[in-house]
Formats: sequence, C-alpha cells, structure tokens
Amino acid sequence: MIRRPSRRPRAVRLAHLARLAHLARLAGIVSIIIIGVTSAAVSSPAAAQDAPPADDSADDARVATLTKGLASDHPAVRLRAAQDLARLGPRARTAAPALAACFDDDEDAVATAAAEALVGVGARDAVPLLAAILEGEQGAPRALAASTLARFDAEAAPAVAALGKALSDAEAPTRLAVARTLTGLGPAAKPALFDLARILLDEDEQVRLAATEAMGAIGKPAVEVLVMAIRDRDTRLKWSGAVALAQMGPDGEGAVDALIEQLETDDERLRDRMIKALIEIGPAAADPLATSLTEDESPVRRAAAALAIGGLGEAAASVSEKVLDALDDESGAVVNAVEWALERMGAGVIGPLVTIVASDASGSLRRRAVRILGGLGETARADAGEVLIGALADRNARVRHAAALAVARVQPPPDAAIPALFVALRMGETGATEETGFGEYGDVREEAARALTAWPVEAVPALVAALGDGHPAVRTHAANALGYIGRDAAAALPELVSLRERPGELEAVRAAAAAAIGEIAGE
Repeated sequence: MIRRPSRRPRAVRLAHLARLAHLARLAGIVSIIIIGVTSAAVSSPAAAQDAPPADDSADDARVATLTKGLASDHPAVRLRAAQDLARLGPRARTAAPALAACFDDDEDAVATAAAEALVGVGARDAVPLLAAILEGEQGAPRALAASTLARFDAEAAPAVAALGKALSDAEAPTRLAVARTLTGLGPAAKPALFDLARILLDEDEQVRLAATEAMGAIGKPAVEVLVMAIRDRDTRLKWSGAVALAQMGPDGEGAVDALIEQLETDDERLRDRMIKALIEIGPAAADPLATSLTEDESPVRRAAAALAIGGLGEAAASVSEKVLDALDDESGAVVNAVEWALERMGAGVIGPLVTIVASDASGSLRRRAVRILGGLGETARADAGEVLIGALADRNARVRHAAALAVARVQPPPDAAIPALFVALRMGETGATEETGFGEYGDVREEAARALTAWPVEAVPALVAALGDGHPAVRTHAANALGYIGRDAAAALPELVSLRERPGELEAVRAAAAAAIGEIAGE
C-alpha cells in the first residue's frame, strides 16, 4: 500500500512522484492515489506560493503518468487524468494524441474534459488531431471535435477541408456544430463554401440557419453561390440565401440585381426578407432600386423597390428625384409605398415637395406632397410651414383636408397657423370645385378643429368663437376640439354649458357640448 506523503517542499515531492510514476509504468499500473497526490501537488495554493517552478523532467513524468490514466478502465481515473492535464496546458502537449483518443469515451464527462485539455495544449498540436477526428466515422466525436475547433478561432483554418466534409454527417448535431465553427472562421472558411451551400436545404432548421450565417461570414466570395440560391425554385433556399446576404451587408452588393428580381413573389414574408437584404446591403442598392421603381412593369416589384428605398432612409438621397417622379404612379399600392419612402428620406426631399404643393400640379399630386410633408413632422417646419398654411385654403378640399392634418403634425408658428385653421374650420366645402369629389375623404372642418388642439392655450379663444357659428357642423367640431384639449380649455365651460342648454339646438351639437364639458371637468 502506498502511503500518502507528508508535506515536503514541492520540488522534492515532484521528484518523488516522478519515481513513483516510473515504477508504475514498469508495472503497467496507473495508481489513483498517485494521480490524486500529483494533482494536489500542482493545485495546492500553499504549494504554489512556497515552492519554485517544477523542472521539465518533472512535468514530463507527470504528463506520462496522466496519459496512462487516460487509458484506465475506471471512468473516474480517466476523468481526473484529463482534468489534471487541462491544468498543465501547453506542458501537456505530448498527451495530445491520447486526449484526442478520449473523444469517443463512453463517458461524456471524460470526452468533454479531454476536449478542454486539448484546447489548453494549443492549436499547433490539437488542430491536426481534431481534423483527423472529423474525418473519422463516429458522429459524436466529430461534433465534439468541431465544437473544440471553434475555440481556436482563426488558428483552426487548417481544418476547414475536414470541416467541409463533416457537413455531410448523418447526425444533425454534428452538422450544426461544424457549421457554427465555420461561421467563426469567417472568410477563412471559403474552401467549405460549396459544402455549406449543400446544407442550405438541410432538413434541420437550425442547421440551415447556421449554414446561412457561415456563408454570410465568408463574405464576398459567397455572393455568387447565394445568388444561385435566391434564384432557385425552392423557397427554403431562397430564404436562406436572403438571410445570408442580409448578414453580409455591403459585401453582398453583387447580389442586388438578383434580389430585385425576387421581389416579384406572392410570398409576402419572402419578399420582406429580400427587401431586408437590400436594405442591409446599403447605398449600393439605391440606384438599381430606383431604376426598378420607375421602369419595372410589375407594380408588385415597383412597390417593393419603394419600400426598400424607404428602408435605406437618408442613404438613398441620391435617388430622391426618381422617387419623387414615382409619386404619380398609376398603382395605388406603389404610391403608398413611395409616400412612405419619401417620409423616411428626410430633409432632402422637403424642397421638391414644397415646389409641388405650390405648383399647378394635379390635386392628387399636391395632396400627396402635403401628406408627406406632414409625415416629416417638425423636420419640415422651417421650410414647409408656410406652404402648408397656404394649402389650408387650397381650391381642392382634399388638399385642404391633408393640409389640416399636416399643419397639426408640423406645427408651424401658432400666430400664423391658428387664423388659417379657423378660416378652414368655417370654410367647410365652400369654394370646392368639380375636381374634388370630396365625400369619402371626410370633413375639412373636423380636421381643422382637431388640428387646432395642437396649440391648446392659443386655440381656445378661436374655438370658443366657433361655438357661436351659424353652421351646426362648425359648432359640433369646435365643441369636440375643446373636449380633446380637456382641462386646459376650462375658459370655454360657460359657452359650452350655454350651448348644451340652448333651446332648439340640434341634439348632435348638444351632445358634443355635453361630452366636452365632461372631458374638461374630468368627469
């Protein structure tokens, strides 16, 4: 029986352990006690503080002993040996082949500990061994080998060919681990490009996603393959290709034309995915998208192009003129998308829009320009506030309606806006021409009254005056607006009470006055 040695200086203990290890090797026996004592000698804080570093011969002896332990019939011995070798780090490099052999250990804990130790040994010794495991026949060791390679980052590049072959493994966890490792290698994974393309149709969704991420990380060299993917008939392949291109960002510039082609699809989710990829590619996509917007025969593709341009925002400023030209597109869906895009292109489009509002362009075009300026909000205040106030008196009721909404959002100075809104509130349909056909667009008076609430304090006197207007619609909308303002309209309570109690008043007007009183009083 080997007795536990008493505490002695570290160098003496290591020499003693080396002699014991030599005896053990001669006898073909690995002693659990020796391994345990050796570990204690290395890991003890007191020993680490009091003793000088061990010499190379002591390390070699210990590594040899622990390497023997990796072949023990006892899982606990194998586990402890792997753990102790992990603590030795690069000094355990001679144990690397034995550690690699443990990747197919029956005990997962042993295999995991061996992987940890192999990482500590270093890439120069570990990577070739891990590549050899990948080329073996067993799935579980290959998955562990791939995951271990991932920890070496760029130093794992020599194993790319083996990783590519392992993507054909029958087990999904192995394919997944391999694809994730290739993602970490980035452009260095280029030799595995076509192997990755093959699993873009993998039956496992996680594997497909990991493959797209890996191809996105490879960058420009993957664009040609991804273009083929998004042009394929298979929706899954199209989707995966678009995801990878979106991840690639500006490096995906070479796929812009192919992505625009794919905007013509009945699958809205897939179309959105293509649009996202175009947006992520960035300014390089702006000009091709603008060309599609103005020249493509398909309204579906034109509308999608406009949405993508909107997603680019101010980065698409160079194509603003073409986008403005599409504002009179024959398709309502395209026009809606163009309006949305122009709102997101920022201050650069304000000048041309103001020019349209002040021109003799068609009523529908002026209305759209007014609506976009309203969508720009305070950004348009300085340059568009005056023309929007002027539009409140436009000959076209639809334009006046849009102007009331826009003025409330842009909020030009109240001393100019409030009088103009008050005129619009009283104007109603007076001055409408045969071109308006206003019915379905709502009531200008209602929107003018609502717009006045943007300046609660300043607007109250005008709204109180409107309560005495001769038109019941004006009285109703003024009461509603005062109700929207709420407590800040307390000065209007006497007039509202009078309106509610007025003999012969229309029931709708009385009801509006009563509701406003309740809002102002907080009832």
